[in-house]
Amino acid sequence: MTCMPIPYADVGIGDTAASDEKWSAFDAEQKEIIEKHINSLRLVIQTLCFIKLIEISNTEFPFILAGYLTMLNFRIALLCCLE
Repeated sequence: MTCMPIPYADVGIGDTAASDEKWSAFDAEQKEIIEKHINSLRLVIQTLCFIKLIEISNTEFPFILAGYLTMLNFRIALLCCLE
């Protein structure tokens, strides 16, 4: 599977009225690093949401927590395999 390059702009320091944009694209190695970083942030956010869900529900909805925990464990295992 071939992936399209991810474009990004270097906009300079941004203190001038004129635009100094320079467009480039991430190479495959940079793209992989960025994707791993995004996935790790996603995992942190999901973990924080899970903790908040536990605080809110406080065992009122154990079936929701069990399903979410199963999904979270699967994603953690998947991320560990990718690294």
